Amino acid sequence: MSGFIDRIFGGKSEVDVAKARYASALSFERSQLDKCLLGDYLKKHPKIYCSSFNQFLQGNLMKAEDRLIPLSEELDCLKEYIELYKTIREAHFYVEYEFPIEVASLQIYPFMMFPMVQNAIQNGYNTMEKHPIKVRIKTIHEKVQMEVSNRINHHVVNQGNTHFVEFYKQRLFIHYPEDHELIMNSNSNKFKATVSIQLNN
Repeated sequence: MSGFIDRIFGGKSEVDVAKARYASALSFERSQLDKCLLGDYLKKHPKIYCSSFNQFLQGNLMKAEDRLIPLSEELDCLKEYIELYKTIREAHFYVEYEFPIEVASLQIYPFMMFPMVQNAIQNGYNTMEKHPIKVRIKTIHEKVQMEVSNRINHHVVNQGNTHFVEFYKQRLFIHYPEDHELIMNSNSNKFKATVSIQLNN
């Protein structure tokens, strides 16, 4: 029976790659259009944020999963994403970020830096000023490294086992199969994820 199924759908490795590509596409789409951010935006007075939000959304929708963009553009987009959340939520939303001042002329696939930040925003605590989400990004030669940490949300069983994380793992596998590392650590108070990606000029 297994041989018959393989002849129809391909071998196990082919099926696994197909599943990985599907999960990768979902990761991209969830970052391209963050439904949580969109929902928060629509609950407010859209006219207030209309121009900046529309520009952000239009820019996102022009990007393709398999088309490289400058790393500087990716980081600018991530900054704008965080700042939009801060603006729309207005109060009791705390994120600190530290990005490199100068970025080498490297390229990256769009939204590769988003999922772990999204995971922290939607599955971690971010309403306490003394326990903000912290995002730190640095470049070392042709490698970009991002560290995201947040206060544990005790209503979430395992922040390292969410759709954001699982889909992101597959996207890393598809685009950087031999050139990435994702490490996650947690204790009773803090969750931290560190991702490193080797980029090409």
